[in-house]
Amino acid sequence: MIPSVLVLRSSTHRAPIRFLFVLGLLLLYVWLAIQVHPFGDDWSYAVLSERYPLWPRLLQEYRDINGRFSSNVLLLCHPMALGLPSGLLVYRAVPVVLLLLLLAGSYALLRAGFRGAFGRSETSLAAALLVVMFVHGLPDLSEGLYWYTGAVTYLLPCAASLFVCAAMMILRRTNGKRWRRPLFALAAVLLVFIALSCELHMVLAIMFTATFLYTCSVRSQRLEAVPVMLLLIALGCGVLMFLSPGNFLRALNYPQRGEVLRTLGYGALQSFRFMVLWVASPLLLSASVLWVEVDRRYNVLAQLVPFGRNLLVASVVVVFVIMALPYWTTGILGQHRTVNVAWFYFLPAYLVLIALGYRKILGTTGWAWIQGPLVRRAAILTAIIALLFTGNTGRVLSDLASGRARTYDDAMHRRYAMVTSAIRSGRDTLVLAPPARMPASLRILDAGPDPEHWANRYLVRYFGGEEMRLIVRHPDPAEAP
Repeated sequence: MIPSVLVLRSSTHRAPIRFLFVLGLLLLYVWLAIQVHPFGDDWSYAVLSERYPLWPRLLQEYRDINGRFSSNVLLLCHPMALGLPSGLLVYRAVPVVLLLLLLAGSYALLRAGFRGAFGRSETSLAAALLVVMFVHGLPDLSEGLYWYTGAVTYLLPCAASLFVCAAMMILRRTNGKRWRRPLFALAAVLLVFIALSCELHMVLAIMFTATFLYTCSVRSQRLEAVPVMLLLIALGCGVLMFLSPGNFLRALNYPQRGEVLRTLGYGALQSFRFMVLWVASPLLLSASVLWVEVDRRYNVLAQLVPFGRNLLVASVVVVFVIMALPYWTTGILGQHRTVNVAWFYFLPAYLVLIALGYRKILGTTGWAWIQGPLVRRAAILTAIIALLFTGNTGRVLSDLASGRARTYDDAMHRRYAMVTSAIRSGRDTLVLAPPARMPASLRILDAGPDPEHWANRYLVRYFGGEEMRLIVRHPDPAEAP
């Protein structure tokens, strides 16, 4: 799928070059991963992980904060609780593991969905391209991939959903196979993890399992056991999360929650805003041309043509629900970690819909010029330029090439050493300057000038201090000697 199996079987001698190019793009994100540092809630969860037993704290989270059982287990086993440098090593390995899971899940989904339309090498290249496009277009790369607290709560369930969707596709067309029960067990376990990771993924799990039950029932004209059980699992997780006293207590902090008109209006506006931005990106425009050509050559999506209108409606509904849910629960969109999830589902849906739209409309109205070699070469060149100079990939490449990422890494290591030294010497106040060069690809919630802010307090507590006041601000020229 995508920019694209860059135009596949007709030139297999170029496949290794294409794969190496895509692999190189992914390695840029791996390279950045070995220079990132914890921030924000990472420090508070690391302190909680160090000082309190898991299960009592997990029950307290359910009672006082939220019902996110599966993600809370990961947060309360925070890698930074291992201490420096072991914890930092594990922390930096998490984005790499997430990229590998996205690759494996995309491969499994494409193999299950296309059933032999492409070979293994072509599917591998398509999966890698899909992951590159996803991370390239993430609205917030920090919260999506590199911030442990956000990544395991929102992106890890997305990766797990790829395997669940692949399992659903296989289960839908198999009966009585020997490995049907293990496949169902795997889907059920992953579904529990997804539905209990956060409220957003819980709602999506119920929506997708209900859709799975509906499509299976329409095909067989009866209720089948597997989709019914999956839906019941998702509903059970939803009830467990909904009944969490912590969700009710946390909601009291948001006076604008539960406003119907606000939710519908802002949900629709944000859906329109982001979908227009995504569709207008140079990479997605060029990828559309290439993917249309691949679908035309190999008839990949022929079986989906009758369902094009339903897929369009479903895609818009999913994006709207993801955008509207934060307004319903808090009254604001807040951080873009939920928008990252919308992008995760929008990207493959858009690629399917653009190919179906070309088949149904553009392919019969004189748009055959899209299939010409000059257009294809221009699209490939545009895609390469867009990957290297725009979006997250362009910013990551700039951070690595300019040394901003390395400068930030060095500055944070110096900060750790200075905080540790100040605590050991018994100082009551430590004033530090923020890193001189922050990475352009990351949005980092750094400690600030207020020593009583929770980010400052937990950073100090992590290094063993309780009373020391940490102030992070730019030097005042008036204070210079």
